[in-house]
Amino acid sequence: MDDLPNLQELKKEESIFDSLQKNALETIRELSGQLWTDHAPHDPGITTLDILNYALSELDYQMSFPLEQYVQIEAGGKLLSTSL
Repeated sequence: MDDLPNLQELKKEESIFDSLQKNALETIRELSGQLWTDHAPHDPGITTLDILNYALSELDYQMSFPLEQYVQIEAGGKLLSTSL
């Protein structure tokens, strides 16, 4: 598991969105060098990065719920939850 440097424990006060955003901006700065210097929110690349990080943080939030909350069976117009 040591060969996966992107998997890190979050600090209590840091949200997953903030962590993703910080890591992504550091990676962009490292890989682009002086080719991409505008990292302001109005830049289309940064806006796209914001959207992707939001989607990933929302997915992380949704995945924190038990699977039973997502799996339901409809019988006779009535929703019945399943037990897995």
